[in-house]
Amino acid sequence: MKNLLQVRILTAAVLLAATAAAMAAPELMQTRSAADQRIETPTPSLTAKEVLYGHTGRWLAGVVSTDWESGYDEMDIRIADDFTVPEGAIWKISEVHAYGGMGSAGGEVASANITFFKDLNGKPGKVVAELLAAPITKNVEGNLAIALSSPVKLKAGHYWLSVQAKTKEVGTVWMWNASKGFSGSRAVIQNPGDGYGLGCRDWTPIKNCVGAMPGDQMFELLGVSK
Repeated sequence: MKNLLQVRILTAAVLLAATAAAMAAPELMQTRSAADQRIETPTPSLTAKEVLYGHTGRWLAGVVSTDWESGYDEMDIRIADDFTVPEGAIWKISEVHAYGGMGSAGGEVASANITFFKDLNGKPGKVVAELLAAPITKNVEGNLAIALSSPVKLKAGHYWLSVQAKTKEVGTVWMWNASKGFSGSRAVIQNPGDGYGLGCRDWTPIKNCVGAMPGDQMFELLGVSK
């Protein structure tokens, strides 16, 4: 019995050390190789909806945008990218597609925090809508389709969208992918607890925290326009 207890203590110590090492050097970014054949888009929507805004294409790089497990709040990190509702239009957004993938440890997305902000001098400002732990409607290799339980109504103006995934397995992360081309402002990133050691506790352009990105984050907003 004593030997068994010692083995359990030693095993727990090894696992704790491995977790601490992972926390000390967290995975932050991945780039696509020429041989990568992962799927680009999620499966179609269950109901026909108009694509109000979209930036898609072939993904070239991804950066972590993940709500970590309780106890690792300093690791919570999220990305936001901007879009514009045209003059004279009113959008009723009922679905969000966010194109991404899991980090090298794999895992699965459980839900996502979806937040819409008004623009404030080229960065996310006032929150206009927030859906926490929104269920994933469809997930194709990390490409997420999320039907919003409460449609988000936006009038003409400049806005930001943040998609922050919550994964099922401890230590796994979801990365929001970017493809070639920029429109509007550059994407920004926020790691309030500075667990990644970036010094980007408030919204900061990704290029200032992680390095140059090939373009905007990949996402689509679906719904109706009036």
